[in-house]
Amino acid sequence: MGTIRRIGDDYYIEFDARGLKYQRNGGKDKKAAARLLKEIEDKIQKGEMSIVVCDVKASDFFKNFLEFIKNDNDPRTSARYESVVQHFQGFIQTELSPVCQLSQITPSVIEGYRAVLLKSTGKTGRTVKPKIINFTFYLLRDIFDHAINFGHINDNPTLHTQLIEISDQNVPQTLSDKDVQKLLKDSSGSIKNISELLLRTGMRFGELTGLKWTNVDFKNNCLKIEVLPDDPRRRRQVPMDNEVLSIISRLHDQKDARCEYVFINVAGERSEINSYSMQCVFQNTFAKNMLEKGISLVGLHKVLGFRDIARVMRYEGFTKNS
Repeated sequence: MGTIRRIGDDYYIEFDARGLKYQRNGGKDKKAAARLLKEIEDKIQKGEMSIVVCDVKASDFFKNFLEFIKNDNDPRTSARYESVVQHFQGFIQTELSPVCQLSQITPSVIEGYRAVLLKSTGKTGRTVKPKIINFTFYLLRDIFDHAINFGHINDNPTLHTQLIEISDQNVPQTLSDKDVQKLLKDSSGSIKNISELLLRTGMRFGELTGLKWTNVDFKNNCLKIEVLPDDPRRRRQVPMDNEVLSIISRLHDQKDARCEYVFINVAGERSEINSYSMQCVFQNTFAKNMLEKGISLVGLHKVLGFRDIARVMRYEGFTKNS
């Protein structure tokens, strides 16, 4: 069944078809939006799939997108997206029109935007740094992926545009496969378990040592990370691969029923580990491995739980220019 939700002054209907989620502006009347949703669901049931091809005005899509991400991101990350959207909208309103359709934003339009960014200057009058331009395109890629997921377009126009190669990037320190093997071989007990879990999940020391058994979801194979003070936008779930699941299951079989924490010291209390430098190396190693497996920088931001999405740009040196 589809849903109806209000964004600003309008009601939007959301529904699933062909394995994708679609969204359409249903206007300012909730009853009219409900009727439109019913019509679409009836057509989907009858196999009339053409109804779900729903191009939209670019301005409507961008407005909806910004409302959408506010519910799922820290204000700093939302502000990053908003800045990119506002600048890009200013460009397409000049190049196309204020009422252009989203489908009119083609790869050639994106190339034109890239050319403008390369010539533009910031508030200081200096040319915009290549890293900022690349960051802009990483966010634009995610924005247009969102448009694909909602069935507005079939192809991401930003994927055809080359990022700027940056030769002098400072690549964060990581552990090689050989280093990891030696580390795990030379350690034992809780230290070995903690080290392997950090390398396989990207969690921070405090998150892992503060993990409670109530945060372990064996049904969905994930670890639920909570933060203090509690903020729903910062909660996240870390998937457990087979190795992580094996370690957590073994610890569960050995756990002290009187203690709520997964990792405890000899006194039966929560373990404490303080080594910021090692935490960074573990997290950097995890990030490098994830990027090599194909996750995007934006996706990595979600997995690591960064409040400000700009922090993932430290890992751009691990990605291949595309």
